[in-house]
Amino acid sequence: MLSSLTITIPAHNEELTLGTAIKEALEVGKIVAKTFELLLIDDGSRDSTGHIMDQYAKRHGEINILHHNINQGFTGAIQSCYENASKHWVFLAPADGQIHISDLSLFIEKSKGADVIIGYRKTRPESIVRKINSQLFHTLYRTLFGITLKEISTAILWKKEILDHIAITSHPRSAMIQAEALYKAKLLGAKFSEVAVPYYARKAGRAHGTDPLMILQTLKEMLRLWWEMKIRV
Repeated sequence: MLSSLTITIPAHNEELTLGTAIKEALEVGKIVAKTFELLLIDDGSRDSTGHIMDQYAKRHGEINILHHNINQGFTGAIQSCYENASKHWVFLAPADGQIHISDLSLFIEKSKGADVIIGYRKTRPESIVRKINSQLFHTLYRTLFGITLKEISTAILWKKEILDHIAITSHPRSAMIQAEALYKAKLLGAKFSEVAVPYYARKAGRAHGTDPLMILQTLKEMLRLWWEMKIRV
């Protein structure tokens, strides 16, 4: 059992799947940690995502909510998760149900002696476009930064003390926050562990990972970070 835990879920227009994720997080958090909070980030949603969060918060004292009035993007939303988490361990979980929060137990099993536990998907039930984008992203990242993780996913368990020493510089609308944070964690001497997790097809809502502007912004930010951290030092 963990001493204290923040489960944090960023969400943008996830009204159809968010309720299930919240219920699961509430059940799991109370079992795996002595002290637990659920931190929800509404990233400028235009559907009822924010309202759903507010309704659950009225009934559950463990829930804290941060509403972004304007959508901050992938990195911006996750950065809010990391900066506002208050417990010793921080578990980032998706709102779309593609990774079940009950599988947090798999991460905890790998936490002994580790500072960061990174999930990688056993299977990938997604479109060929997303698979190609992911493959290109990971290949370039491994080449530029020398980090040979199987995958950088949105399910990851961090020691908060590591996050507190990492300054994120990536553009909020890129998808670079995990890649940047992991590289800087490595520079700090953090110990990594990896865990295979089941991955499920999205049951509702729309995937956000194929936006061409976000892909271009991510590429730009990866090259900028490489230049600043590896070349211009």
